[in-house]
Amino acid sequence: SSTSVSGTIIVNPKSTISIVSSPTRNQTICDDVNIVDIDFTYSGSAQGAQITWSPSLPNGIGFTFDNASKTAKISGKPDNLNVLVPTVYTYTVSTTGNLNSCSEASETGSITVNPNDTITHDGTSGSRNQTVCSGSEIIPIQYDRSDKKILSFSATMNCRLSDY
Repeated sequence: SSTSVSGTIIVNPKSTISIVSSPTRNQTICDDVNIVDIDFTYSGSAQGAQITWSPSLPNGIGFTFDNASKTAKISGKPDNLNVLVPTVYTYTVSTTGNLNSCSEASETGSITVNPNDTITHDGTSGSRNQTVCSGSEIIPIQYDRSDKKILSFSATMNCRLSDY
């Protein structure tokens, strides 16, 4: 004689998330310049999405999600962060609220914000304001850029009496 036992196994869906366009996952931009939107889709039993940042949320960058369409988006532009060196902001977008207590899913990427170029007068060069006689050269004026390139200006001033 044989004995049989029957039962039901229910497999609940885990949460999934994917980035819609991988090239936008990691971006490098200058301060105060729009990022390319980073779009996500999520599915399974996920009921929403959330984002965490390290070291912090860059001012001007936003995160939205729409549970009806199961989509999420990072968008915006770093707003006057005034970074002095390239600064990496790492994000993790995770699903939330799996109805069946199954595992959540996440995607990670980064936005690197480069400092804006600056230009400063080289105090060892000629003054920015000079008065010279006709036919004389100015003392060359030099400016330094944050990208280490140097801008130099020089000129000879030729004026005729009729110019006055």
